[in-house]
Amino acid sequence: MLNKKDLIIFDLDGTIVDSRLDFDGMRREMGLEEGLPILEELEKMKDHPEIHNYWSIVEKHELEGATKATLMPGVENFLKEISSRKFKSAILTRNSKKALEMSLLKIPHQFDVVISRDHNFRPKPFPDGLLSICKMLNHDVARAVYIGDYLFDLEAARAANVMSILYAPVAQSFEEHADLLIRHFDELKLTLF
Repeated sequence: MLNKKDLIIFDLDGTIVDSRLDFDGMRREMGLEEGLPILEELEKMKDHPEIHNYWSIVEKHELEGATKATLMPGVENFLKEISSRKFKSAILTRNSKKALEMSLLKIPHQFDVVISRDHNFRPKPFPDGLLSICKMLNHDVARAVYIGDYLFDLEAARAANVMSILYAPVAQSFEEHADLLIRHFDELKLTLF
């Protein structure tokens, strides 16, 4: 099944790069309960008098993370392989455009499409970004895969009818929701090629 996939879409943080984002720290700074999804909570509070400050907190953490970002193990070789095979590639992230652009400077690969939350698509777990990438590249969703590290990535892929690959170097409670699980990108290289 995998050998017919030739559009590889990636999440950013925790998948291609490790930016060590402290989501719990962000929530504490904003007074949000532990575990709540930040973007969704901020959307609910869009009329809150502190909303601009809350977005500043998110942006500050994302930019700090992008500054510190390092490539995940095996990603560089995997990106070289998909380039050599002329596969299309894209990034879909919940990060800001500015943080995405800073992270891209550290990734030795040219992506065909990159989409951040500033593109005005509903964020993952909605499928909008994945479907738009396939449409922009005139690509059948049946030939696309989405690689991510979190449940929202898997849910977005399922909603878009795109194959989901969970990158989880350590065990996660939501692994059963993935079509394929990898602990290292070398495993995917062996499976895909």
